[in-house]
Amino acid sequence: MKNKKINSYILPVLLIAAAFGGFYLIMIGSNWQKRGYFYENNSYDIKLIILGLAAMIPLFIFLFTLKPTPKTKLRGNNARLRNQLRPNRKKAKNTCFVYIQNKTAESLIVNRKSILEEEQWYIFELKFEETLYFSNGITIERENDDLLEIHDFRNQITGLSKDDFRSYDIPDYVDFALLIGAQNEGEFMK
Repeated sequence: MKNKKINSYILPVLLIAAAFGGFYLIMIGSNWQKRGYFYENNSYDIKLIILGLAAMIPLFIFLFTLKPTPKTKLRGNNARLRNQLRPNRKKAKNTCFVYIQNKTAESLIVNRKSILEEEQWYIFELKFEETLYFSNGITIERENDDLLEIHDFRNQITGLSKDDFRSYDIPDYVDFALLIGAQNEGEFMK
């Protein structure tokens, strides 16, 4: 795993270094300030420019063929497993569980790497001072054991009480339950 990360960073660094070298060769070849050692020799200038462009082309090919990492879809909407999902979960120190259900008509990107689709739910395990960022502008930060700091500028978050846990089939080990609904239909505003 560690070698894969190191190898994935070596190629871009080498290509960027070659591109800087190519840019430097183009500057020398074009006599950027009209002074230099090779100013009288025009054929040498053209060779340096071509060599500089040849050094920059692999970086452009790499950037245009680079594919973004796919976002993982959060799974948790299986009706049979709702109550069986971690039934005897022992709570670790400095963690809390937050149930979030997406009731909007759009998929939400969570922390730039996961997707919470419409009408889906997921139980997030938040550690101390960890933050969830959603693509619709909502941020949920855990301050301490008893508090979540929620920034909801579109007024979309609705909190659920312990009585509502049964109607939504939320497991008992969950500490907080939130629904993300349509704009201006929530409870919290900060």
